[in-house]
Amino acid sequence: MQASELRIGIVGTGFGQQTARVFQAHPRTRVTAICGRDPDRTAAVAAELAIPYTFTDYHEMISTAPIDAVAVVTPPHIHRPVAEAAISRGKHVLCQKPLAESVESARAMRDMATTSGIVHGMDQQFRTMPATLCLKDLLEEGAIGRPHSAVEQIHIDVWGYYAYRGGSPSKSAWFTEPTGGGFLLALGWVWDRQLFLFGPARSVTGSTRIAIPEATLADGTRVRTNAPDSTHAHVEFWSGLTLITQLAPARWGQHRTRLEILGDEGALLLSGPASAPVLQYAAVTDANYRTLTIPERYQPSDLPPGVDAGAFTIADRFVRAVIDGEPMSPSFDDALRTQELIQAIARSDETGTRQELSSGIHAGPPS
Repeated sequence: MQASELRIGIVGTGFGQQTARVFQAHPRTRVTAICGRDPDRTAAVAAELAIPYTFTDYHEMISTAPIDAVAVVTPPHIHRPVAEAAISRGKHVLCQKPLAESVESARAMRDMATTSGIVHGMDQQFRTMPATLCLKDLLEEGAIGRPHSAVEQIHIDVWGYYAYRGGSPSKSAWFTEPTGGGFLLALGWVWDRQLFLFGPARSVTGSTRIAIPEATLADGTRVRTNAPDSTHAHVEFWSGLTLITQLAPARWGQHRTRLEILGDEGALLLSGPASAPVLQYAAVTDANYRTLTIPERYQPSDLPPGVDAGAFTIADRFVRAVIDGEPMSPSFDDALRTQELIQAIARSDETGTRQELSSGIHAGPPS
């Protein structure tokens, strides 16, 4: 692409607002259009964010707005039609997680995007957080020798999640609507980050359940849960590492993460608030973990004040892929791998059996 500026169209006015702010903060992008179902809400968001063109029909936005790329920030079951409409018009696509509501849709999107030659990316910002990138390098450099076992706990304040309106006016729809998918889909970043750190999964045994059937919010509102808010999974990777995951509600007033990785020469621990975890390390001679300082090289060099580093890194990679021809990561290929793992967990819960992930892009151990 011979241009110095990438023009972005946003589909979605919930979390789409945050996506728009990230792109507006990037020196090489401009958000020129936004689309939402509610015309009044869409107009208000556009006015607040100084976005010149508003639409209630994404087909119209894609075909008429001055845009080069589309950011898909809608519920998962709408990702495919929006992305396919954009790809058919030659627009590059950045999709919010998860890629789709099913493996079949995810694979169709990946195939169409690959065949078209457009840039396709996933907004999986947790894998590009400075602490995660540093952790990835430490593992690859052999800081703890051969990683053999890991435990990840994600504790979600569902009461605060249901009540939070900053990202979307319908956060609880992940749990109250038939197409929601619960936290198994909503927290697709958990599975994406695991695959990013440890490589392809070989098999998984999983279970899902509704732990909190009804949540009473601070204002007295009652939210009835119709999709899983709790997931437990046992994943075996081709690398030989075994990972146990607990994803469950907890009344701590915040979302917390704890990922502990054991190796034959030490251990690494990523823990704390999900949006700002602390990285710690223990060598074979250490009695306790010690906190590591994340080197500046893991921070985006031109990070604007108040902008999340992981989200900005994704936006910057997307811009460089479109304008400069650099490879995009994560892509729809990565998203399909994540979608396969998510569906395998759900299938394991349904059948009570271990699910093999030995076909398609999972075939064989990594070289």
